[in-house]
Amino acid sequence: MNMQPAKAKAFKVRESDISSAGVLRELSEAERRRTAGRFRAFEVCVFNQDVLESLKNNEEHPFYNERWCEAQNTIVLAYDEIELALKLRELFPAKEGFVIKSIIERRLPDVV
Repeated sequence: MNMQPAKAKAFKVRESDISSAGVLRELSEAERRRTAGRFRAFEVCVFNQDVLESLKNNEEHPFYNERWCEAQNTIVLAYDEIELALKLRELFPAKEGFVIKSIIERRLPDVV
């Protein structure tokens, strides 16, 4: 299936952008889901800087496979950007060397 972006909306994510403490106090999870209505798909491009540095020094990273030195693409489903940021923080923690290169929202097929 060839998925084309609905609106090729790409943006960079900084650690300060995904700090959710203040936002989550104002928006409960139930309220966000009620207003969002349905999942959105985000294509995330991520790599691990620590793995890249290890390979540059001819060493193996103690935890992650060497494939993480190159950008990996994955689809993450979320109701909104807030939930996306929370998921990315959990899946790809910056303190472990993960760097998010880009995020592109992709169009999900309509369900009849």
